[in-house]
Amino acid sequence: MTNLQILKELTDKITGILSGKASTTSIRDIDERDISTQPDEIKSLYKRISLLCEKHAEASQFMLQLSKGSLEQDPPRSNFLISPFKELHSSLRHMIWQTQRIADGDYNQHINFMGDFSTSFNQLIESLRQKQAAELALQKSEERARLFLENATDVIFVLDLNLNLLYISPACHNVFGYTDEECMQMPLSSLFSESLMLDQKNKMAEYIGQYRQNGANRIMSFEGQIPHRAGHSIWIEITMRILPDKNGEIIGIQGSARDISQRRHAEKALLHKNKDLEELNATKDKFFSIIAHDLRGPIGSMHSLLELISEPDIQTDKEQYYELLNVMKDVSKTTFDLLENLLIWANSQRGSIEFLPKFYNLHKLVDQNISLFTQAARNKEITLVNKVPASCVGYFDYNMINTVVRNLLNNAIKYTRQQGNVSVSAVVSPPFIDVSVCDNGVGMKPETISKLFKIDTVSKSTTGTAGESGTGLGLLLCNEFVKKHAGNIKVESEPGSGSTFMFSIPNNLNA
Repeated sequence: MTNLQILKELTDKITGILSGKASTTSIRDIDERDISTQPDEIKSLYKRISLLCEKHAEASQFMLQLSKGSLEQDPPRSNFLISPFKELHSSLRHMIWQTQRIADGDYNQHINFMGDFSTSFNQLIESLRQKQAAELALQKSEERARLFLENATDVIFVLDLNLNLLYISPACHNVFGYTDEECMQMPLSSLFSESLMLDQKNKMAEYIGQYRQNGANRIMSFEGQIPHRAGHSIWIEITMRILPDKNGEIIGIQGSARDISQRRHAEKALLHKNKDLEELNATKDKFFSIIAHDLRGPIGSMHSLLELISEPDIQTDKEQYYELLNVMKDVSKTTFDLLENLLIWANSQRGSIEFLPKFYNLHKLVDQNISLFTQAARNKEITLVNKVPASCVGYFDYNMINTVVRNLLNNAIKYTRQQGNVSVSAVVSPPFIDVSVCDNGVGMKPETISKLFKIDTVSKSTTGTAGESGTGLGLLLCNEFVKKHAGNIKVESEPGSGSTFMFSIPNNLNA
C-alpha cells in the first residue's frame, strides 16, 4: 500500500471511532509488511491509532456491561477513555452497598450521587426512617400494653355484640382457673354462668340502644357468684362498657372482671360481727340492768337491817339482835359472791384473765372446795363426797377450774334438801377428763335447763331449798371457763330427782 492509502485507512479508522461506528480492536485492513517499509512517522502514527482502537474497544465493552447493570467487573486499567465512567462505576457500586444496608433496615445512609436522583433517594430514606420510628414506637406501645394485660390482676376481655369472647387476658387463669386459650374456646355462659350473663345481656342491649340514641356510653357494673374450675364458687365483680371505633360505630364490648371473694367474705364476717356486737351490747346492757337491780335488793335490805339494829329496843333484845346479824351475814355473803363472780366475769370479757394451764391433781382441788363448803353443808345436814380418784391429774388452768367446781358445788348445796347428798366424780376418757357434780336435790324442768348458761337469764335463778338467792352468773363463768379448755358443759336433771352437772377438761397437752 502507498503512503496515501495507509494514511487514508488510518484517517477512516479515527473518523469511525469519533462517529461511534468503529467495531474492531485493530486496524486489520493494513498489512504489517506495508507498515514496515513506511517512514518512522507513519509507523508511530499506526501504533498510536492501533492502541486507540484497542482502548476504544475495551472501553466500549466496559460501557456495554455497565449499561446492562453489571457492576461486578472491574474497570480496565490505564484506559483514559473510561475515566469519566470509573467514578460512575464506583458511585453505583457504593449506592448498591448503601441500598443493601437500607434494605437491611439501616436508615442512617445518605446518598450523594447524581443530583435530583440523590435527593429523591434520600427523601425515600427519610420516609423509611420515619416509618421505622413509628413502627418502633408502636411496637413499644404494644409491648407495654401486652405486659399490662399479661400482668394485670384483673381479667381484661373484649366481646362482640352477641357477647362472644374476642379476647381475654392471661389473668383469667388466676381468677377462673382456665387459661386464656381454654376460655376462648368456651361459651361465655359457661365461664360466667348462664343465669348471670342472661340478665346482663338484656341490660347491655338496653345500654347499646341508649348509646345509639344519644351517644351515652354508660358503665355497667355487677357482682355475681360463679363456679371455679377447681370446683368451688367465687364472687366476681364485672365492669363493662361499649367499645366504639374512631367513627363512633360499636365494634364490641370491653370489660374487666376481678375476684372479690375475700372482700365478700370480709363483708359478710363484718356484718356478722356487727350483728354479734349489737346483740352483745344489748345483752350486756340488759345484764348490767339486771345486776344493778339485783344488787339494789340486798344492799337495801342491809340498809334497813342496820337501821333496825341501831334501834334501842333491838339492842336491848340480844336474841333478836343476833338474829338480825345472822340475816345481815347471809345478805352480805350473797352480795359478796355476786360481786366476786361479777368481777371475774368482767375480767374474762375484757380478756384480762390469763389462761395458764398446767398439770394439777384434780382430787386435791375438789377436796379444797369441799372444805370450803363444809359449814354450809353441815347447816343443811348435807353429805359431801369426793369420788375423784386420788391419782387423777388434768391439764388445766387452776383458777378457772377452781371457779367452776366452786360454783357447781355451791349450786348443788343450794338446791339440795336437808340430809341430802352431793358428790363430785371424774372419769378419765383421753384426751379429756369427764367431771360430774351430782346432787339429789329439787331438780329442774326442761324449760329451766334450756335457759341455763344464757346471759339474758342472769338474776332469774330459782331460790334454794333454804331460801338461798342467786343470779345465775356463776353458771356463765362455768360455761366460759370450760370452753376455754376446749371442753363442754351440760346438765341432766328431772324435777324432784336432783341434777348432775357434767363438764370436760383436758388430761394431757394434746387435747
